[in-house]
Formats: sequence, structure tokens, C-alpha cells
Amino acid sequence: MSREIKLEGAFNKLVNLRIRIGKTDNRVDINHYIISELNQVRGKLEPHIHLEEGYARELIETLTVRAEGMFLWVRLVIGSFLNATRLKDIEEGVRNLPHGLDQAYGRILKQIVERSHANSKQHQETLIILKWLACAFRPITLSEVKSWLAIDVQSSRHVSRPSIVEGGLITEILPDSTIQFVHFSAKEWVIGYVSR
Repeated sequence: MSREIKLEGAFNKLVNLRIRIGKTDNRVDINHYIISELNQVRGKLEPHIHLEEGYARELIETLTVRAEGMFLWVRLVIGSFLNATRLKDIEEGVRNLPHGLDQAYGRILKQIVERSHANSKQHQETLIILKWLACAFRPITLSEVKSWLAIDVQSSRHVSRPSIVEGGLITEILPDSTIQFVHFSAKEWVIGYVSR
């Protein structure tokens, strides 16, 4: 028979250390992240859209301040620029930057819905996939989603990804081909959105 271990005494001797990171404490790191992400986006947008250096610097400063220390917010906002077809789209997006993650997720879902709005079946599929991912007890694979959408995974024709996994803004595909939310807050947001 094993003896009961007294854990309380062991934990009392540990030093209680708290590290708090405020909205501005990681500003330099956020700034570097924005520069890196924006450079990748610029590479994907050009030659269709060219961001002048002065505008890019202004954009970096604006995003650094508005990020309030949230790397995920930066990822979501800059990722949404990938859908721009004109510089005017990016400028409008910057003028109407979301406040916090809730608004960022809302904007992304709105973009997905608008892209699929012409096809109400795709719109319904997008919402169903989100619900499925949010409620799944185990990781769902891209093949399972494609099968559910009645797409032949073995087909040699080009199969586009379901709109919900485009851009990796709300969901992302892992190396093992499972789809998951980019962050727990995305899952919480989806559950709240679909329960309205």
C-alpha cells in the first residue's frame, strides 16, 4: 500500500512569481511581427497592389498601436488584407480596424460569408463546418470535411479548400491534415455566434 504524499508543504516553499505583460510591454515585438507579416502579404499582393514605403510605415505604426499587445489580432487583421483586390480595400480596412478579437473574428466571418453569399449552399456549408469543428470531440481532418462536402478526395482534378480554411484566419490546417481553430478564443467566438 502506498503512502499519501503531503503536497501542501512542498508547494508552500515555492516562490510565487508573477509576470504581467501589459498592452505596451511587448510593443517592439509586435512591431517586428507586423513588419514580418506585412512583408509576406506585400509579396502576395504585388504586382496587383503596391504599398508605397511611406504608407507601409504608417500602416505598421497604426497596427502596432491598435494591436494592444495581441499577436493574434495582428495575424487576423493582416491576414484579412489578403482578400483585397485594390489598395482602396486595404485603406478602408485600416480606417475600420476592429477593436479586439471579437470584432476581428466577426469581420473575417463576414468576408467569408460575402464571398460565399452568391452561393447560399457554400454559405450554409461554411457555417455547418464551423459548428462541426466547434463541437467535435476529436480533431477533424481536411479529408473528412471534403468527404462531408461530397468531394472526391482521390480525384485528380484540382480540389479547392472549403472557404472556412482559406487563409488560416479562423481555422488552420496542421501537418497531420487536421483542422483546428487558430486559438481557443476563435472557437468560443464561433460557439457564441452560432448560438445567437
